[in-house]
This record gives sequence, C-alpha cells and structure tokens, in this order.
Amino acid sequence: MIILDEEHAERLMKIDSYVTATHRIMNALNISSYEASNLLYDRLINHRLKNMTAAQVMKQIEEKNNSLKWLITYSGKDVKRNELQDKKRQEKVREELKKYDTGIIQLTYSNNTLRPKDREKIIALLPKIFRNHKTAEWCAYLLKYGELETRHHYKQTHRQVQLKLNDLEKQCNRHRERMINIVLSKREKEIIAEEDVLKEFTQLLESESYTDEQMQDLINEEYAYIEDLMGTVYMKNPKMLLDSFMDAVNTDKYIFCNVIYARIKELERKMIEG
Repeated sequence: MIILDEEHAERLMKIDSYVTATHRIMNALNISSYEASNLLYDRLINHRLKNMTAAQVMKQIEEKNNSLKWLITYSGKDVKRNELQDKKRQEKVREELKKYDTGIIQLTYSNNTLRPKDREKIIALLPKIFRNHKTAEWCAYLLKYGELETRHHYKQTHRQVQLKLNDLEKQCNRHRERMINIVLSKREKEIIAEEDVLKEFTQLLESESYTDEQMQDLINEEYAYIEDLMGTVYMKNPKMLLDSFMDAVNTDKYIFCNVIYARIKELERKMIEG
C-alpha cells in the first residue's frame, strides 16, 4: 500500500483533474465533497497506482505529470461506475428483503409473482412468525395453491380472505422488529450492527459541525473495535490517532477515513452476496 506524506497528499488533491473528478463524483452520487475525495483517493492510490512506489508517485505529483492526471480521471470514472453498480445491487437486495420484512408476508402478492425459491423460504418461516399454527397453515396453503383453492378448501369468501390478509399485515407491522430478527441470520444481524457503528463515523465526518474533538469522543466509545480495524493497515502513528486524533498527522487521518468507508462497502457487499 502506498503511503504519501501529508504534503504530497494535499498537493495531489489540489491537482486540477483531481478537483474536477471529485466534483463529478460528488454530483453523480449525491454525496459530500469529503466522501467523494476519499473514494477517489482510495481508488487512485490502491488500484490505479498500486504498481508504483511512493517515491514514483510523489515525483509525478511534483511534476504534475500528464499520465497521473489521466489516471486520476480514470479513477474518477471507476468510482462512479462501481458505486452506481453497488447501488443497483443494494436496491435489488432491498426489493428482495421486502418480501421478508413487514411484507414478509406480502401474501397479497399473486401466487404467480413469487419465485418458487422465495415461496419456499417464506413458507419455512411461517411457523416462527405466527405462533398460532392454524394461521401458519392457512398462510402456507394460500402461498402454495393461491386464493381460489384456499377459498374452496377453507370455505371462505373473497372478502373473508382479504380481511384475514389485512389482519395478518397489521400483525406484521406491529411486530416489525421481531419479523426482521426472524428473517435475518445471526451473521446478517452482526453485519448490520457493525454498519451502524461505522455510519456514526461517516455521519460525523460529513457533518458541517465536525470537529476532531467530536471524533475523539466517538473513537473513545468504540475504542476496541476501531483499534482492531486500524490494525489492518499501515499508519505512521496509530497510537496517536486513537488517543489524540486532533494531533494525528493528516496522512493517518486520510487512511482512517478511507478504512471506515472501505469497511462499509465491504459489509454492503457481504449482505448482497449473502
């Protein structure tokens, strides 16, 4: 991993193509300039320039080398493409989870709109969701055979089926948290909990009222976790960063921010991949 000193990192970020790429990422992804710059820096240093030494990169920064400018531009395009693809995948996952969240039992779906795999997953969860086994059996029958067959089997009218569905939907809404806990695996719940911690850091970083003192307070609250996370990368003075963030060198702060954002991305991919 290339580690630039504070002076060269700042000079890199002032290169015109870097400024332009940051603005384009910010506008395309609707994120803060700070986050856009971090994403660009990470892509450029850890991917496009990964086969170069720190000395070679610093020399190109000093010379404002045209090849470096093109690599910055391409890195910006990489970031936009990767982030937009991730967002599409995440949206797909969210749509899938709707079937297992409040609507876990979106039993109002036509039987034909559920894929067999999704139907089987929901049916397997029904006994955990509805403690009344007769209710679980009724739901399973509806999912397996559809409304017409259910009405005939249980001697119900269309109105009675709809009233039953509305009642079940209300139950799911009232016990939303329990529904989610049933649906998500232990590992998925751990991922979400870790993401929640990391997002406290990104929210602070992107806050207009941000201060290093606030960051130190947050690090103190999650000290053991952050210490482990920062142990995965090389820093000049990790102890200073953890114990006195305001006095840490800027290069270590940049690395800290990049690790936070990179870990969130990694966790999001794990949720997508399952």
